[in-house]
Amino acid sequence: LADGSRPIGRKVIEWGMYEKHLKVEVYPIRLELGCHPLHQNKKVFKTFSRIEKMSQVKEAAKEVFEISEDKECRLWHRYMTSRYEQVKENDELQECGIYSNQLMLLEVKNVDGTWPRATYTQGTMVRTYTQCIPKLYK
Repeated sequence: LADGSRPIGRKVIEWGMYEKHLKVEVYPIRLELGCHPLHQNKKVFKTFSRIEKMSQVKEAAKEVFEISEDKECRLWHRYMTSRYEQVKENDELQECGIYSNQLMLLEVKNVDGTWPRATYTQGTMVRTYTQCIPKLYK
């Protein structure tokens, strides 16, 4: 370290699905956060550790978009141009196959109790967002 400089804090994480290794996480995952239907013109980038839970990403998104804790939300990740998948809150980022610069979309429940987009069909959580999502997220 040079005089007057500060060290960069890094986490040591358990890496791997079946065989675990300890590694220094030099490059955390940088995610693009969006919010639907509120704040549709705002996108924010935030970094997360690979071992953070999706619930932590959801809470960070709620904080960024100033959504109250009691407001019901669900989190989606975009894995193709117009394909989204709802994530499980207990899963870690590395378990979901999330990679840097991927869009994570926070969907806020309407006041009438419905979701802004149609609920998913029985048996699958993967849906196309083409009619529901503004061009900003396509």
